[in-house]
Amino acid sequence: MAAYALLFVVALWAGAAMAGASFLSGSLTWDRVGATPQLLSPSCDGLVAGGEGSFAPNSCARNFGKVVLTARMVVTDTAIGGTPTAGQQVVLNGVTLDYGDGTSSSSLPFLVQAVGQTVVNGVSLVSVQLVSRSYHSYEGVQQPTLTASVKSTVLKRFIRCSSGVTSTCLAPYIDASTVDSCATSRVDLANTNVILETTISLIGCQACLPDYDPRAIEYSVFPATNHHSPSSAMLPVVTIPALSDKTQSVSFIIPGVDEDGASRSRSCSSSCNNVVTVWDVNSTSLSGNILSCNSDPVASPLNEGEWTLQANDVKDGGGAVATLQGPLQGPANSLYLLRVKLRDVLGVSSALEVVFRVCSDITNFFADSTGIRLLNNQGHLPPVLVRLNPWHSPMPRRIECVVGSPCTFEFGAAAYDSSVSSLLGRNRSCSWGLSDANTLGSQSTKCVDNMRTLAGGEQVEVDVSQASIQGCINATFSRELNESNCHVIEEVQTGQTNLVRRRVHIFGGRRSHSYPVEYDIGKRFSLCFQARSCSTCCYGPPACVSVEVVGRPPQITSPACWIESSSATDVSPGSPDLPSSPAQYASNVDPMMYLFSASDPDMGDTVTMSFLSDTSISTIFQFGSPTVSTSPLTLHLNSSCNSSQPFLLADACRFGSLFLNVSVAHKDGFPSPLLFDSDSSSSFAAFASDQTVCFLATDNQVGRDGELRSSAADDAQALVWGRGLNSSELRCHNIKFQGPPMFVTSRADPLESPYLTSDVTGFGVGVAQLDMLVGQEISFTLRARDPNTEDQVSILLMENPGIPMYSRLTPATCVYNLSSTSAGVGGSGCSDVRSSFSWVPPEDSSGKVFRVCFIAKDNSIQCNKLQSSELTGGGRRATSLGFYSHSLCVDMHVTAAEVTWLPGTAGGEQAVQVVTYVGCHTQFAFLAAAGRYNATILVADNQQLQEWMQLSITRAENFTRGELDVSPPRGTEGSSFLLCLVAAGVGTGEYTGLIKSQGGNLLTSRRCLSIEIQKCKYCVNPEETLLSKMKSFSIDVNWMRLFSMNAVDDSDPNTQRIFHPDLLSTQGVQSIINVGLSYELILNLNPDLVDALSLPGQAICLIPCSS
Repeated sequence: MAAYALLFVVALWAGAAMAGASFLSGSLTWDRVGATPQLLSPSCDGLVAGGEGSFAPNSCARNFGKVVLTARMVVTDTAIGGTPTAGQQVVLNGVTLDYGDGTSSSSLPFLVQAVGQTVVNGVSLVSVQLVSRSYHSYEGVQQPTLTASVKSTVLKRFIRCSSGVTSTCLAPYIDASTVDSCATSRVDLANTNVILETTISLIGCQACLPDYDPRAIEYSVFPATNHHSPSSAMLPVVTIPALSDKTQSVSFIIPGVDEDGASRSRSCSSSCNNVVTVWDVNSTSLSGNILSCNSDPVASPLNEGEWTLQANDVKDGGGAVATLQGPLQGPANSLYLLRVKLRDVLGVSSALEVVFRVCSDITNFFADSTGIRLLNNQGHLPPVLVRLNPWHSPMPRRIECVVGSPCTFEFGAAAYDSSVSSLLGRNRSCSWGLSDANTLGSQSTKCVDNMRTLAGGEQVEVDVSQASIQGCINATFSRELNESNCHVIEEVQTGQTNLVRRRVHIFGGRRSHSYPVEYDIGKRFSLCFQARSCSTCCYGPPACVSVEVVGRPPQITSPACWIESSSATDVSPGSPDLPSSPAQYASNVDPMMYLFSASDPDMGDTVTMSFLSDTSISTIFQFGSPTVSTSPLTLHLNSSCNSSQPFLLADACRFGSLFLNVSVAHKDGFPSPLLFDSDSSSSFAAFASDQTVCFLATDNQVGRDGELRSSAADDAQALVWGRGLNSSELRCHNIKFQGPPMFVTSRADPLESPYLTSDVTGFGVGVAQLDMLVGQEISFTLRARDPNTEDQVSILLMENPGIPMYSRLTPATCVYNLSSTSAGVGGSGCSDVRSSFSWVPPEDSSGKVFRVCFIAKDNSIQCNKLQSSELTGGGRRATSLGFYSHSLCVDMHVTAAEVTWLPGTAGGEQAVQVVTYVGCHTQFAFLAAAGRYNATILVADNQQLQEWMQLSITRAENFTRGELDVSPPRGTEGSSFLLCLVAAGVGTGEYTGLIKSQGGNLLTSRRCLSIEIQKCKYCVNPEETLLSKMKSFSIDVNWMRLFSMNAVDDSDPNTQRIFHPDLLSTQGVQSIINVGLSYELILNLNPDLVDALSLPGQAICLIPCSS
């Protein structure tokens, strides 16, 4: 075993320790060397000390049994024969450090950190704060714990106060006339040699690991991670008001911190603290929290005041609340002794000894979250330590500093008026808050309106000597210069004598790194202050602030991206989707792969990594397989690192890695980060909240399953080399699930994000087919929603296959703004948006199919860039412009105008010959249909109607009817006319013209008639007679001849037989009569006249001569 005392390079104080009562307070604590950055002595096995804020790991970090013990003492200046100055070194020759293993060091060198002075009831006391650090190796010690102590045969505690004692003494006052059942315990520590103890935990042997309390797991601390003893640093001398009897009490906080594990239990809700504080003197309760026989003696022991300790929640500063009942009215030269033991959850302890003085000049008071209450009428209210906001409020109890940036806080000391002239003095209370002086004047109950006017040179001052040196190695405070080489506590001018404001810069006084840096991570310490209203006045009770330095939270959140499998069927705009194609957010996705790595700077160390599988810590593991999978072992460059050889010194073993695979997919029957959510009409994808994955990287102490090991076969190297967790690191990554937007369909509206069909999740799949008409506007909406509510979604038209002319896509509007983030430039500022697409098919679009495709995009680029821990990105849809969805394609079928002629239609594709007669009104019907369109009938382009022709059009429900009325006049006999009508479809809505082909030609169907006008036959009306009609043909025609030509059946079905000369139409309708014989008939009757006339191919009508 070897011990090394701290060496100083400056001259030592000439005086040695003086015999006699001069010890005020002190503590002994320890820290394991190499467990945390420490400024180490060059004598530590050749370890080169790093500068302030640095740590040079070398051989000391290899010896797990090496610790540094820190002895802190506050003595009177008589202990060293004079008043030194801060920064000087002194040797207390009578002080010995017993390491507990049979070795010790004597004549310890101490550094003077600060010198202070307190005045109580006119008696002045000079205090000197000292610190000494010693390094010691416990290598080979075969026991799990031992006790080290600082002992002195020179420094003594003060004698007990009694009759005739005028020097500083320990209260309570006792003399021969006092009848006191506690007399024995009262003299327990009076006039005794100083001894301060601490329990050291060792894990240097395999068989002597201490059992650990299961409660320790709640604080994330184990025997192998117990590198520090609890510690406390109180004011050199505490001042409290005098208490007349047991009914009065005073409370203040005794700081207590432990840098091991968590300061709060994960399952704790109140009074959470990893440090248990108990009394360390006689006459305590079984719990150690109640102490009797320390208040001033009274006639009846039942009236003795009790001193109690109660755990103080870490959120309120931690440590313990000490409540002291009276009577406490010791003489001006007396000190009361407080001795407590601070224990961590594994039983490691250290002692703290503090003295306090009673001042009869100050009023007892209580300050809480509501205000100040006066508890007695004695003296004046000392300055109260408060927060200035600018209104007055309670002093901060806990400050958390983050490395890499300055850490500051402010507080103040205010002198309030407790006299009867103030409302505070009369009501015995005041409340925090803004001033009411403008409305209430002197009647305000606000503390800020009840300030005391100081006179006669009085000035509020704050003692910062203790606070200025906490948390730094070898820190000092110069009262003359009011500065420290640790923290800067500057005074902020208020322009008032009754109010002082101080601004604290944590580590602002260090020569380098004047703010918390990585070197400081994990530090926990307490800053205690006291205030008074003049240089000879009593200080008020202390107020302490707990400071904890934490590391910076990860700045990069690792995304878990939805990655479409490379083998998945692509939804290309050029071909229609099939119902069997994968839907949006299909299950065939590739996992997101992470690689977490750690390295150890020490040659010979084997890095072991393990995930913390507790789902309350690594919440990602709640999903389980197949969503989440990990590598079963730590992966090393050299596979032999995983062997059980305890002394393997392969350099490759210093580097280790773990794999984590996370699949952002839906798995039926398994928990998944991909959720299916819905509202009243739609289904959409959503993600589980962010998850964490935590892993521990150690050099050899933690086993493969994350449990602590003690067997030689598993982690023997850790136990033999003693490295344990002295190079451990716990890291947690925040995993945020990321995915592209998706198109959302509606159960109530089939034209919202139309798809062919939907899958079992309700997500759309396949290319929808929408039927439409020429001229009729088609309109449908597109709704796109992103599962990440903070993303901004936009909807875009795809260039392939393009868009039809004159179509329109409206800008996206917000459906639900689920995020508080504002819109970016050009973005919708919303994760759930809707656009509308509209188009009117033109005249030449009949029968065609037009495909339009859309794609949604968000503004997230997290899945496009690989973070340091990622092996895979977000796939091809994750780009530097955002995460793209699957495309949504719609086929718009423009219904063809298929023109057909219905039965009953006259004419034909080839001209059909029809006969009509002069004087007749002949109708021809044309019936046409054009499918879903209205049809129209019109004369072919190269033809026109004769003046005696009329075409009328009427529309029925499913077809169009055309009526051609032919009424040839005289002079057209024997004529032939070709007439063609065409039928065509008519557009709807905005376009009512004729539907054309892509080339611009009409889409028509033709019907033609060859109209022959018969000779020698005429139509007569019902009201006409032979007599009235005969003169229209010829003056030589008489009615008898016309009658004779029509009185007999001529075998012509078109002519009517006349039975009465005055009634040409027997049916009362228009009739056809013969007015002559055709030349053809004459030839048939007279064969011998064949050659009489030569008019081949032409019919001639001959009227018989009347003469």
